[in-house]
Amino acid sequence: MERMERMTDKCAVFIACLVCLLTGDALAGEAGGAAPGVAMVLLAISAAALEHALPARLRAVAPIAYGVVALAAQPGLYFMPLALYDAMREIHEPGVVRGAPGIVAGLFVVAVVVWRPQLSSVLLVLASCGLAALLALRTNRLLARLGTFNRIRDDLALRTRSLQDRNRALEAELHHARHAGGAPETTGFSTA
Repeated sequence: MERMERMTDKCAVFIACLVCLLTGDALAGEAGGAAPGVAMVLLAISAAALEHALPARLRAVAPIAYGVVALAAQPGLYFMPLALYDAMREIHEPGVVRGAPGIVAGLFVVAVVVWRPQLSSVLLVLASCGLAALLALRTNRLLARLGTFNRIRDDLALRTRSLQDRNRALEAELHHARHAGGAPETTGFSTA
């Protein structure tokens, strides 16, 4: 379920990034920005896919690396929301991963300073970043609740098996005591 939730979120954020790219290029009147735009689309997709393949302690590397590479061309700015979403995946975990969203946000600010896009483009990307952050937080919370539910379910199943085993042992002891003609041993439970 986790992978499906994340992919759905990433598709929504990716579509928002494409809208930012197309609207940003149209507003800026750039006709020759096709090659860098396609390159940044491919890099953003690669970074998003790589993020799933990395171990948990290295997951922050892909969005940060994309953020650094995005400084090379203005269209990279429009895919920062996707990098932000990936950076926020493990925001509740301790360590370097926790600082990844701040690093991506800092790289976004640097990209804005370097490329000086129109204010409307920056606002559109910021709105997409807000969407990415909200989706990441919602999914993190949903998956945390699901994890808690699964732990509780597993704990209850273990306790149920333990109680069933204990019940079988007590029934066997009672059966043995009845057929042996003696009184059953006390186990700390009263039968009254």
